[in-house]
Amino acid sequence: MIFADTIFTIMIIVLVLLAAYILVGPVLISSDDVAVIEKRFGRHLKNGDFIALHGEAGFQADILRTGLHFKCRIIYKIRKCPMITIKQDEMGYVFARSGRPLDPDQALAKTVECSNYQDARAFIENGGQKGIQRSVLREGTYGFNLAQFVILTSEKAYYIPIGRDDRKEIEEMRQRIATSGSVNEEGQNLNGFKPIIINDACDVIGTVTTNEGLALNQTDDIKGKEVVAPIVGNDPSDPTTYHNNFQKIDEFLHAGGRKGRQLQILTQGKYYINSLFATVKLESNVVIGASEVGVVTSYFGANGEDVTGEEYKHGDLVAEGSKGVLANPLRTGKYPLNPYAYKVEKVPVDNFVLRWKSGQANELRYDENLRELSVVTNDGYKPNIPLSIVVHIDYRNAPRVIQRFGSVKKLVEQTIDPMISAHFKKIAEKKTLIEFIQQKSEITEEVKSAMGTEFEKFNLEIEDVLIDTPDSSDDPRIDKMINQLSDRQLAQEQSKTYSEQMKAEAKLQELNDAQAKAEKQTALTASQVQIDIDANQAEAARRVAEKNKERLKIDTDANRYKTEIDAEARANAVKVEADAEANRVIKLADAEAHKTTAVGAAQAEAAEKNVRAYGGAEILVQKDVALAMADALKSGKIKIVPDNLIQNGAKDQGMANALEQFLQLVSLEKLGVELNKKTAETGKDSMEPEETEISKNADGEA
Repeated sequence: MIFADTIFTIMIIVLVLLAAYILVGPVLISSDDVAVIEKRFGRHLKNGDFIALHGEAGFQADILRTGLHFKCRIIYKIRKCPMITIKQDEMGYVFARSGRPLDPDQALAKTVECSNYQDARAFIENGGQKGIQRSVLREGTYGFNLAQFVILTSEKAYYIPIGRDDRKEIEEMRQRIATSGSVNEEGQNLNGFKPIIINDACDVIGTVTTNEGLALNQTDDIKGKEVVAPIVGNDPSDPTTYHNNFQKIDEFLHAGGRKGRQLQILTQGKYYINSLFATVKLESNVVIGASEVGVVTSYFGANGEDVTGEEYKHGDLVAEGSKGVLANPLRTGKYPLNPYAYKVEKVPVDNFVLRWKSGQANELRYDENLRELSVVTNDGYKPNIPLSIVVHIDYRNAPRVIQRFGSVKKLVEQTIDPMISAHFKKIAEKKTLIEFIQQKSEITEEVKSAMGTEFEKFNLEIEDVLIDTPDSSDDPRIDKMINQLSDRQLAQEQSKTYSEQMKAEAKLQELNDAQAKAEKQTALTASQVQIDIDANQAEAARRVAEKNKERLKIDTDANRYKTEIDAEARANAVKVEADAEANRVIKLADAEAHKTTAVGAAQAEAAEKNVRAYGGAEILVQKDVALAMADALKSGKIKIVPDNLIQNGAKDQGMANALEQFLQLVSLEKLGVELNKKTAETGKDSMEPEETEISKNADGEA
C-alpha cells in the first residue's frame, strides 16, 4: 500500500513537472545558436505576409539569442539555428522571403537598415524588399532569422525549409551566384562568393558591367550614342552618391548610374561587389614600350573638332576627351585604359623590317601575309624576288597613319604591297635576269629614291631596301644561271685570294729573312769585318804586285832592248851567210834542173815509142796493172773472192765496176800512193771512206 502511494506520488510530480515544462517552456540557447520562434495559435497574417510582427500566428520576426528563455510549448515551436560565419575573403548573399515586392525596374532588393539582416523586424518595418539583396555580408559571425532570410555562402545555404521544392530552388540559386562572378584574363569565371582582388603582380585592371541602372543614352545629341556608361558617384565627399567602386549599389543608382559597361575601371585593390549586380572582367594594362607609341581611338565623349589644320585632308584628329582619333599619341609608359572605351593601336617608332618572303614575318606580324614579288624579266625568266624594306614612322605622324588606314598592317597589305610589286615589275621588264642580279645595287638605290617619295605621302620613311637572291622554284633555269654567276665570282675571288697569298708569302719570306739576318747578325758583322780585313790585305798585296810589276817591266824592257841589239847583230851575220848560201843553191839548182830536163826528155821519148809498140797508152797501163796485181796476189796471199761485195752503177755492170775499182786501188798502191781509211761504226753493213790523204814522197822529187 505504501509502495503504491509512492508510485502515485511520483507520477503526480512528473505530470506536474511535465505540465510546468509545457506551460512555462524553458529554452536554453547556447552561444553558437539562435532560435527561431513559430507561433501555433494567434491572429492570421494579412496581405500574404510571412513574418509576424505583432504576435500573429506563424514565424515571429524576433529570434531568441544566447540564454534561458521560457516559451509555452503549446503555443510556440522553437527551432534552433546555428550562428553563421562568413570566412575572410568571402561574401555571403541574403535572400529575403518576406518584405515589399521589387519594382519592375529592379533586379535586386534595396538596402535598408537592419543590422546586416540580423533584425528581421527592422528589415520589414524599414521597407525591406523580397528577393536577393543588394548588400552582401562581409567577414564575421551572424545570427539570422532563417525563416525570413536564406543565407547563401560558398559552402552551403542556411535556411529553414518551408516548401517541398524549397531545397532545390535554393541550391540552384547558390550555384548561379557561384558561377556569376568575374572573368579573368583567360576568360575563366571566378567564384561569385569571392571578392575581386587586383594586385600589382597581375598587372591588370577590372572593367565593370552593371545589370541595374538607367539605360545608356541613345539620343543623337552632341555626345552621340553611348557605348559605355559615364563615370558617376566618384566624389568621396558626397556620401549619398559615392558608391566606392560599385560596392554600394544604392548610392550608385542614386548618383544616376547607368546599366551596361562602365567607363570607370577598377585598379589595384580588393572589391566586395555583388556579382548579381555587376560582373568584372580583368583586362591587361596598356603598356607602351620604349620603341613605340600608342594611338588612341576614343569611343566615348562628345564629337570633337579637327585639330590638324587645313593642310591635312584625310580625316579628323581630335583633342583628349572627344570622340575620335586623338591627336596626341601615348608615349612610353603603362596606362589603365578601358578597352571598351578606348582602342590603342601600337605604332613602332624605331626602324622595323617588312619582308616579302614566305614563312618569315617580323614580331609585329605586319608582313605575315606578304610573299615574294613575282616578276618577268626582259629575257623571259620568271623569278620570285625576296625583298626586305626597312621602314620608319615618326611618332608625330603615327596618329595620321592610324586615322587614315586604321592600322599599320592594313597600310602594308592594302597600299605598300601593291605599290612595291608594281614598281618591281616595271624594273624587271627592262632588264635581263643577269642584269637584274648584277645590278642589284643600282636597283636598290633607284627603288629607295622612287619609293621614298611615294612613302612620304603616307607619312612613312624608307631607311633601306635589301634585295635578296631570286627564288627559282617557279623557273628551274634560274638555278643554272645563278650557279654560273656564282662560279664566276668564286673564280675571281680565288684569283684575288691566290694573289693575296702570294703577297703574304713574299712578306713572310721577307720576315724570315729579317729574322734569319737578325739571328746571324753577329756572324754577319764578324764576316763583314773579316771582309774588310781581307780587302785591306788584298789592296796591300795589289800595290806590292804593282810595284813588282813596274820593276819587272823595267827589267823586261832592258832585256828586250839587249836581245833586240843581239838579234839585230846576228841577223846581219845570218843575212850575209844566207846571201852566200843562196847564191850557191841557185847555181846548184840551175845545174840540177838542166840535168832533170835532159833525163825527162829522154824518158818521154822512150815511153812514146813503147806506147806505140803496144798499140796505145791504155793497153800499156793495163798490162802494167795486171803484172802488179799478180805480184801482189802472190806475195801478199790476198783472197781473190772478197768477204764484202761492193756494187756500184747499173745492175748488169756491178761486177765489172767493182773489179775495175779494185784494180785501180791496187795499181795506186803499187805506184807508191798511200791510202788511209777510217771505217764506220761497228754494226754497219757497208764501209765508207771518210778521208783519203795522198802524199807524195818528196825524197828525190822536186
